[in-house]
Amino acid sequence: MPAGDRGRKFADGNYALARDVSQWKKKIRAAWPRVQMRSLSTPASRVDFGQVLRVTVGIKSEELSPDDLVVELLLAPAMMELAASRKRQAYAFKYTGTRNENGEYLFDLHLSPELCGKLEYRVRAYPYHRALSHRFEMGLMKWM
Repeated sequence: MPAGDRGRKFADGNYALARDVSQWKKKIRAAWPRVQMRSLSTPASRVDFGQVLRVTVGIKSEELSPDDLVVELLLAPAMMELAASRKRQAYAFKYTGTRNENGEYLFDLHLSPELCGKLEYRVRAYPYHRALSHRFEMGLMKWM
């Protein structure tokens, strides 16, 4: 579709998507300082290759919904020499559809790592909307 036609298409929609994203960004910026994330399970310190590792994270936010968030586990070799030659692998958590007694949204990940050896991981959460130009566009992230 030529650029001019694309512009007319959005204009015909009265720029609804742009207004939606703008309102969403305002909501995220206002709520983000109060978003809390914590581990609800302690993964085993040793996992045999091929074994499934389960990780559960709780996200507490009164203003945001689970659809506003992406929760990921980043996995990489612990040795610097190996980590430099390999990209960290990102695995997305899935919202379980429930909240616990503390009001936290529960996100689960069942992972069978493709890597072996000594690995390190970190968990992060960031705001997400399908219309963002880049997934990190908001510049907001929580780490655990």
